[in-house]
Amino acid sequence: MYIVNHLLNEKSNLNLFKFHWSKKCKIKIYKNLIMTKKTGLLILFITFSLTINAQKKQILLKKGNLTIEQQVTIKVKKMTLELELTEAQQNKLTPVLTKHITERKAQLGKRKKGKGEEKKIEANNRFQIANKILDRKIIFQKEMKTILNEEQFNRFKELQKNREIGMKKKGLKKKKRF
Repeated sequence: MYIVNHLLNEKSNLNLFKFHWSKKCKIKIYKNLIMTKKTGLLILFITFSLTINAQKKQILLKKGNLTIEQQVTIKVKKMTLELELTEAQQNKLTPVLTKHITERKAQLGKRKKGKGEEKKIEANNRFQIANKILDRKIIFQKEMKTILNEEQFNRFKELQKNREIGMKKKGLKKKKRF
């Protein structure tokens, strides 16, 4: 209220302030000032919280710093929550996931080494790579089918399908950026 009174009572060259302001008018101006401050703070808070959440998500997605055992433990616990695994299933799943993650890391290492070289993959070589990936997926799926019961396996396949769809959308977004 002090700021409004100060602005309105100040002697200035502006013709706006030459007539007498009513108390109601001063209150409206004061309320408008408060609302604009509140709105600005709200926008600032929302922007800040969205930025923090995005950074947290990126930190959680980075798995490069975790060892294979840590990744397996996290994956088993996530699958336990999603599929309601028993202790026996968790114990059977641990070596399967360890093998799967180790193979994936090895493939990632090969890709990173080949990334520096600017070479195009030939059609035959592309077929062999795709064939190996699909074979690994089939083996992993068969192993999961032996470990999980029917209901859990159906839920697992549904989660895999949703994950693939999400990865495709994420890939499309990355392509659109550039």
